[in-house]
Amino acid sequence: MRYRALHERYHEAVRDTLIRRACARRTITYGELAQRVGLPRQRHVLIRQLPQLLEDINNYEAAEGWPLLGVLVVRKSDGRPGAGFFRLARATGRLSKRAGVAGEQRFFREELQRVYAAWAE
Repeated sequence: MRYRALHERYHEAVRDTLIRRACARRTITYGELAQRVGLPRQRHVLIRQLPQLLEDINNYEAAEGWPLLGVLVVRKSDGRPGAGFFRLARATGRLSKRAGVAGEQRFFREELQRVYAAWAE
C-alpha cells in the first residue's frame, strides 16, 4: 500500500513537472527531473524507478492519443531520450520497429514539436 501511494505521488509530480516544461518548450535531464520531484538521485532510482514512472506516463498519454511527454526527458550526455522511450514508441506503433538511429532522431524531433504544440499553445 505504501509503495503504491508513493508511486502515485511521484507519478503526479513527474507528470506535472513535464507539463510545465512542455509549456516552457524545454527539455529536462533524468537527474534534474529526479531532483525536482524529490526522488533520491541514487543509481537504482535513475535506472529503475524513474523509467517506470515515465513509462506509465507515456502509456497513459499514448492511450489518450496525446504526444508522449516522456520525450522531454533527455540524457545529459547527448540530449536524447533513453532507449526505453524509443522501445515504448515502437511498442505503441508510433515509431517503426525497423527505425534506426536516424529514424529515432527524426521521431524525437517530431514528437518534441508535437508535445510543445499540445501544451505550449
